[in-house]
Amino acid sequence: MAATFNPDLIGEIADVISTEGRAIYNEAQKSGEVQKYQGLTYWSPNVNIFRDPRWGRGQETYGEDPYLSGVLGEAFVKGLQGNHPHIIKSAA
Repeated sequence: MAATFNPDLIGEIADVISTEGRAIYNEAQKSGEVQKYQGLTYWSPNVNIFRDPRWGRGQETYGEDPYLSGVLGEAFVKGLQGNHPHIIKSAA
């Protein structure tokens, strides 16, 4: 996703993810069958700076640029959590 260099797109992607996750959560709550992976917390891209290729998990990061990682990480978290003043859509 970092290859987009587009925080608005990252925010839209995260919003869609949290909308779908919220729907799954709501259905699980209605049926009473709450199990693992039906909650509102999600694994998100890693915002650690990718400095050493020997780490082997660089595809999970936004890259080695601290500014880009910060901007895209912020957009993703805001997209996931939504903009309601009291209720988060999901938790990053």
